[in-house]
Amino acid sequence: MATEIRGETYYTVTELAEVLSITPQTVRKYIKEGRLDSQRIGRPLLIKERAVKEFLGETVKKAS
Repeated sequence: MATEIRGETYYTVTELAEVLSITPQTVRKYIKEGRLDSQRIGRPLLIKERAVKEFLGETVKKAS
């Protein structure tokens, strides 16, 4: 599941894809398009929980 580093919760691409019920390729696409913020810590791309909440908030606003 999610990893906590210095009080921040991070998801890998695969973990986030499972949580959002989308494919890992879609998560990578959102990152590449700049819609979802991520950072590389070591080898994996990690996405902060806060970035996920911001992304979901923007997605909901666009759908309204």
